[in-house]
Amino acid sequence: MIKKMRQQPKRPCLECRILIQPTKDNPSHCIKHKPLAKKYKYKDTRRRAYQDPEYRRNKELIKKAQRNCVGCGTLGDKTNRLTVDHIIPISKGGNHKIFNLRVLCQACHRKRRGKDHR
Repeated sequence: MIKKMRQQPKRPCLECRILIQPTKDNPSHCIKHKPLAKKYKYKDTRRRAYQDPEYRRNKELIKKAQRNCVGCGTLGDKTNRLTVDHIIPISKGGNHKIFNLRVLCQACHRKRRGKDHR
């Protein structure tokens, strides 16, 4: 006796809403709207810069050393959390060294974003 594998029910494409048969590699889009393979910004490492072990280690160290925002001095709260900021951004040639990181609240980080980095 041969058992048939149950097929998954058809579902609508997330873009055009046409009913499709989901597959393992493409469960949510029709062939026309299938997402392209993700291209990595950092081709040499094949991972995001913020997943770097050095950044994660230094992020924890700087958060323990600086408990308040460098810009305004706030301690941070649920609505305005403290974040670790690169003084010279990675995109401008900065690195994850501890001397290139500082603690800013989200409000100060938003003000700084997109400005000339020095």
